[in-house]
Amino acid sequence: MGVASDVILNVRILSPPTSLAFEFNSKIVHPSSTVKIISDSAKPISCLSSSYPSPEYKWTFNGHTTEVSQEATLFPSQVTRDGRYYCYAKNTMIPSLGSEESGSAYAFIDIQRLCKFRFISTK
Repeated sequence: MGVASDVILNVRILSPPTSLAFEFNSKIVHPSSTVKIISDSAKPISCLSSSYPSPEYKWTFNGHTTEVSQEATLFPSQVTRDGRYYCYAKNTMIPSLGSEESGSAYAFIDIQRLCKFRFISTK
């Protein structure tokens, strides 16, 4: 009779980015929604997705890239105009066997900037 032995197998499931959602002010905001932000606020808008490996994120406005990073945040200081901002999530999945594949997802959110007005007395 043979000797039984334990075999440990580590398995990592590769997956492309899921459908995107947004988070603002600790609340989930669905794609295609409108978010109103105060232009000098420090509260970012986050693009949410899950995948393995983690995706790289890119924000664009009017076809121009505003931010590319491993983080999915867009800060109000980066929002220079009202309009439609797209978030793209992309990853590259490299299996143990076979060819690498890229996965991606994107969604947009409409952003309106609000400005604080300060009245100065001339008295």
